[in-house]
Amino acid sequence: MKGLSLQKGNIFLIAACVIICCYYSFQLNPATSPFINYNSALFAITVAAILFLFIPNTDRRFFFAVWVLFAAITIILLQSRTALLSFGAGYLLFFTRKRSYNVKPLLFLFALLASSFLVLSYYKFESTEGRWFIWKNCMAVLSNNWLQGVGWGKFRFAYNEQQANWFRQHGFDNKETMLADNVYYAFNEWIQLAIEIGVPLTICILLAIVYTFLKAHKNSRDSDSLPEKRIVAAFGALFIATLFSYPFFYLPSLLLFGCLYAWVFKLANFQSWAVVPKMVKTILVCILVLLIGFIFYQQYSARTKWKEAVELQQVGYKRAALSSMLSGYSILKDNGDFLFAMGNAYQSVNQIDSALYYYKQSVTFKNDYELHRQIGQLYHENGLDSLAENHLLKAVYIVPNRFKSREMLVDFYVSTRSVNKAKFWANETLRLKEKVPSAVTKQVKEKMEKIIREY
Repeated sequence: MKGLSLQKGNIFLIAACVIICCYYSFQLNPATSPFINYNSALFAITVAAILFLFIPNTDRRFFFAVWVLFAAITIILLQSRTALLSFGAGYLLFFTRKRSYNVKPLLFLFALLASSFLVLSYYKFESTEGRWFIWKNCMAVLSNNWLQGVGWGKFRFAYNEQQANWFRQHGFDNKETMLADNVYYAFNEWIQLAIEIGVPLTICILLAIVYTFLKAHKNSRDSDSLPEKRIVAAFGALFIATLFSYPFFYLPSLLLFGCLYAWVFKLANFQSWAVVPKMVKTILVCILVLLIGFIFYQQYSARTKWKEAVELQQVGYKRAALSSMLSGYSILKDNGDFLFAMGNAYQSVNQIDSALYYYKQSVTFKNDYELHRQIGQLYHENGLDSLAENHLLKAVYIVPNRFKSREMLVDFYVSTRSVNKAKFWANETLRLKEKVPSAVTKQVKEKMEKIIREY
C-alpha cells in the first residue's frame, strides 16, 4: 500500500509540475508578471529532476534504454551545465546498490554527461569564470556579515556594494572588468541564504534538509521500492542544482522542491513525527497551505496592478499608472524593482522629490548601476552635484564595462567644468575593451576622443 500511495502521489506531482512548468516557462511573461521570466537553464534543471519521476517500472532493458537515451539527449540539448550535474547526481542516487542493470551502460552515460559538461564549460568559459568571480565576492560579503546576515532580500545590495569596492581597490586592468554585471543571485542558494540570514541559521536549515534526505535515501535502498527511489533521485538532482544555480527563484523548480521534500520527509519516517496525531498533521498542513496561498494571492494581486500600471504608462495614462502602482505598494514595498518603477512613475509626472524618495528606497534592495545612473542624473539636474557624482561613480564601479555609465560620468564632469576628471575618465573609457562591439560603443569612443582633443 505504501508503494501504491507513492505511485499515486507521483502521478499528481508529475501532472502538477509539468502543467506549471509548461504554462509559466513558455508564456514569456514580462518582468512585472507574478513570476520570473523564462530561463532556459532553470527550465533545464527542473526537467532534469522531473525526468527521474518517469523512470519506467519495468525490467526490460529496451524500455529503460529508451528512457536513458531520451533523458540524456534532452538534458544535453538544453545546454545547461548545472542540469547535467544534477542529472548525473540523480542517476547515481537511483542506481545505488541496484543490481539488475549492467555497469557498462552506467559508465557510458557517465562518460557522455562528463564530456558534454566539459564541452559546455569550454563553450561557456566566460560564464564559468564569472561564476567564480561572484563566489569570491560572496565570500567577502559573508566574512563581514556571517553571524546575522545583511537582511532578508538584501543580497543584491550587499553584493553590488562589494563588487564596487573590489573594483575601487583593484582598478580596471583585469579580466574581471569584462566579467562583471548586475548580480541578482549568488549561483548557490545556500551561500545567498547565509548572506541574508547568517551562517548559523543557514547551517541549521541545511543540516535538517541533508539529514532528512540521507535518512530517506537509506530507507529507499533498504526497501528497494521503485517509487521511493524515484522521489529520492529527483530530490537529490534538484538539491545538487541549488549548489550551482538559483532554482528557488523559479516557480516550477521551487514548487517541485517543496513537493519532493514533503515526500522525502515522509520517507525518512521520523519516529517523533509518526506519534503526532493524524488530525494535528492535517491541521498543520492546512494552515501551511492557507498561509502560502494567502501570500501568493497578495503577491499576485499586487504584481497584477504593477503590470497594469506598465500597460497604462505605455499608452500615456501616467497618473492612472501611478495610482495603480500605489495600490500595490503595501505588498511590494520590499521589492527593489517595484520601487524603481515607482520612482520612474513619479519622474514621468515631474514629481522629482517623490521620484528620488522611491529611488533611494530602491537602493536598499536593488542597488545596481542603472538605478545609480538615474539617481545621479536627477541630482545633477537639481544642482546637487556632489551627490550626483557619488552615484554616477558608483554606477561605473558596480559594472565597469558599461560604456553608457562612463559616458554619463564624463558628460557630468564636462558640464561641471571638471576638466581633469573629464579627461581622465574619457581616457579610461577609450582603454576599455568592448564586451559586445556595436555602433553605440563606437560613437561613445569617438565622443571621448573629441573631448580629449578639445580639452
